[in-house]
Amino acid sequence: MPHSLLRTHQLFVGVLDTVGALFGAIAGVDILCMMLSSVIFNTIYSKTLEISSGFFFLVMAAFYAVTCMLLL
Repeated sequence: MPHSLLRTHQLFVGVLDTVGALFGAIAGVDILCMMLSSVIFNTIYSKTLEISSGFFFLVMAAFYAVTCMLLL
């Protein structure tokens, strides 16, 4: 689901007085996830390269599938 659609939904669900704090918290978590994901995925890639060069993409597809299930 695109970020803009999720943020619009949270705008209607949240209290209008705390919209700035809500969006600030979302942006903080978003930045934290981006920073951690590069470290985690680089480590996973280096560890799975010994097994198979394409195994990393299967791991990423599994993460994506879990994320899609959680959004439903």
